[in-house]
Amino acid sequence: RQDSDWLGEFDYTYMSGWMYSVNNVFPGYGAAQYKPKDGDVMRWQYTVWGYGTDLGAVSEWSGDGFCKVANKTKLTKEIAEVNSASNSSKLLANKDIKSAYDNAYKVMKDMTISQSKVDSATKKLSTAVSNFNKPTPSPGKVEAVNGFKVASTTTSSVKLAWNKVSDCTGYKIYRYDTSSKKYKLIKTISNKNTLTYTDSKKSSSNTYSYKIRAYKSGSKTQYSAYSDILKATTKPLTPKVTVKSTKTKKATISWKNTSSRNSGYEVYMATSKTGKYSLVKTTTAKTYTKTGLTKGKTYYFKVRAYKTVDGTNIYGNYSTVKYVKVK
Repeated sequence: RQDSDWLGEFDYTYMSGWMYSVNNVFPGYGAAQYKPKDGDVMRWQYTVWGYGTDLGAVSEWSGDGFCKVANKTKLTKEIAEVNSASNSSKLLANKDIKSAYDNAYKVMKDMTISQSKVDSATKKLSTAVSNFNKPTPSPGKVEAVNGFKVASTTTSSVKLAWNKVSDCTGYKIYRYDTSSKKYKLIKTISNKNTLTYTDSKKSSSNTYSYKIRAYKSGSKTQYSAYSDILKATTKPLTPKVTVKSTKTKKATISWKNTSSRNSGYEVYMATSKTGKYSLVKTTTAKTYTKTGLTKGKTYYFKVRAYKTVDGTNIYGNYSTVKYVKVK
């Protein structure tokens, strides 16, 4: 205790000493009994009075505590990650990181600081480190297109959309050709602000594969990497339905305007045109006979086609409602 840096148990009061917290919670038992888990933030702090009451601890000894102490778990972690980084010296040589790091230490030492200031210091240090670690784009390399997606589909078209690449001339869109088994260029968009394209005159109930890349014109055209492959399926055609009742208590529904690429059809029935329609049959055929109907009663039917892709059904529009009075 002759050392000027000494700080030990009972050095201030009979309730002073070192305490540890895990993720801002004081376990209330010896550290030897706690098994650290990956991601834990453990802090050792010195309590002057009340077995941690002045640190914000709540226990059977400390009661509810008389100090409201900010949660510094995230800030501790940010500081620790700088300290333990393999390039720690390079990080701290950066003026933005050094400024945020020194401020973080100042905040850590202040036991009366507000939570908002702790959160601000945490964000400032995290942002400074993230900005430093961002990869520097290779000179002349065009940024890849992000957010490539299917905006909408019809029975004969696919609308594609993507996020803007700021430093480029435009975009090139490719579609997989089943005959050549290669991706072929289908559209060059020469305006970087144009962020959609509609591929028209497609077949219904058919799946198409696309990819996109940005390009930059110059003495030599530069290209970004290709996007991930995007699959899009056009909607099935809307069936044209007829319904007849040629046998007692039965109604036969038939439909045309279909495709061999359809996976099947759903038949719905109601007892009034605007009533609740219930699914009565799922079939791969193009006709269905509903039995057990009440003679003299009118029934309403509609049909829709679907295409199953990777376990998900893609539905076309419902047909026009058709009705029949049962014989």
